[in-house]
Amino acid sequence: MLTLVSIAASVTFAIAIVARRLRRRPPCSHPQRRTRGRTSDRIGSAGIVLACAIVATIGHDADAATWTARVVHVDDGDTLIVAGGRQQTTVRLVEIDAPEHDQPFGSESKRSLIELCLDEAATIDATGIDDYGRTLAHVRCKGVDANEEQIRRGMAWVYDQYVVDRSLYIVQNLARSGSRGLWADGNPTPPWDWRHSALEGPPDSAPAQPRQCLIKGNINNRGERIYHVPGQRYYDQTIIDTSSGERWFCSEAEAIAAGWRRSRV
Repeated sequence: MLTLVSIAASVTFAIAIVARRLRRRPPCSHPQRRTRGRTSDRIGSAGIVLACAIVATIGHDADAATWTARVVHVDDGDTLIVAGGRQQTTVRLVEIDAPEHDQPFGSESKRSLIELCLDEAATIDATGIDDYGRTLAHVRCKGVDANEEQIRRGMAWVYDQYVVDRSLYIVQNLARSGSRGLWADGNPTPPWDWRHSALEGPPDSAPAQPRQCLIKGNINNRGERIYHVPGQRYYDQTIIDTSSGERWFCSEAEAIAAGWRRSRV
């Protein structure tokens, strides 16, 4: 389905063609007599060229376009909403996959994209529409390629299933070797595996928390965020209430990055 942006681009392109060809015979019209000074011929030629150019332009992929719009919301580490006039568009950053909301480093990845793009005029280089109706695109904010930067910061994976630019793996390997972001955990779970596990659900015998995420992120009555690792004095008696903001962590690096400190006892 044509978007307002792609239609506008089509008309602009068509007008440019008309401007260049006002003095030529329109390529898709029938031959006409060459009569000097006849305004009607000129107008007729221009109309035919305009129609042909619009049809030719619309024949291309209407979902592929480049435009600039302000980022008004960040949903997670790879999805944002832009606004142009009264129209809002949900944009999914292509070739990357960020942690889910309930996944370790999900909130950190979102904050990273907020820092990069929120309230900025972003350049959207669209490549298509996904099954959820989101615009797939490369996004630049403040001159920075946000897709690549999320990889560089260790805030997203290269999306193996959909990657086109293989050089992104070089960026990812540098982030992994530098233990940046999610790579602070030695063996983080890719989002596609996390989503698959969530759909299947844990076995009946499995504990409520992820098997290897045993660090307890507690919030005491003074609002202090303190984590406890197995073997510490108060570990066993600490109960995690996720509804109040407490959470489980898979590594101490993840807990520290999320704003918790280690228990002193």
